[in-house]
Amino acid sequence: MRRVFVKSKLKNEEHLENVLKQEFFDNLCSDEFFSDRIETLDVRETVDGERETLDVLLFRVDKEYAYDRITWDKFLESFTKRGALRKGE
Repeated sequence: MRRVFVKSKLKNEEHLENVLKQEFFDNLCSDEFFSDRIETLDVRETVDGERETLDVLLFRVDKEYAYDRITWDKFLESFTKRGALRKGE
């Protein structure tokens, strides 16, 4: 995923720590590795023990994260058991 994140940086934006969220998600969905697995690849388990696939995680992040750009660290937060970090974590 990190490879796809870096690839999602637009020309002349390589120095930025963030990418366009939609560009990153589109690139993940069309990536050679992820495209066939997006609906079946479990990427997270909730505190309730429920499994979340990559497509569900991307939908949740898109809905909950209101900004157009996202950093790698912010994206990684969505993989925690609660789906986000609490203040101070």
